[in-house]
Amino acid sequence: MRANVRVRLNPVLPKNMGHLD
Repeated sequence: MRANVRVRLNPVLPKNMGHLD
């Protein structure tokens, strides 16, 4: 769950954002 918030604060990781999006 914390990884989700980390990705949300890091738009530099589009691959992670799409995965958790």
